[in-house]
Amino acid sequence: CDMLLAASPSPKDLVNAKNIDGYTPLMMACTSRCTRKPALVEALLKVDGIDVDSTNNDQCVDIVGVPPPYCCNLTDICSGVMMPQHTPLLELAHQGAHKIVALLLRANADIHARDANGNTPLIRAASSGHRRVVRQLLEAMSDVNAGI
Repeated sequence: CDMLLAASPSPKDLVNAKNIDGYTPLMMACTSRCTRKPALVEALLKVDGIDVDSTNNDQCVDIVGVPPPYCCNLTDICSGVMMPQHTPLLELAHQGAHKIVALLLRANADIHARDANGNTPLIRAASSGHRRVVRQLLEAMSDVNAGI
């Protein structure tokens, strides 16, 4: 305990810390269908210095077994897998999680991020049929491009 207290990590260090599979608390809060909570994501995004574009390790990771508060209830049917090198925005655009996508966009998540196949959040949302997220991303792109 004394060593932990002496180290006194900052909230920024804690919120950007990765577990053994390369997941930050934000990634865990965003990824699993049964743990996606806009209020939790919003609280994490308020921490100064949070990396909203952090990616996981190179392998697919099943996070269903992650301990509370990020674990799935075993009775829930959920997808707890985040694909390799995905940012939270790439993953949530694909899943159509419009509430959390809006939070990430307000936090300046990279709308031009690409997955291993070169797909952007817009392509992932469109190919999955998530019209509302497509609209959100197009609006965010027009805001970004207006400053060019």
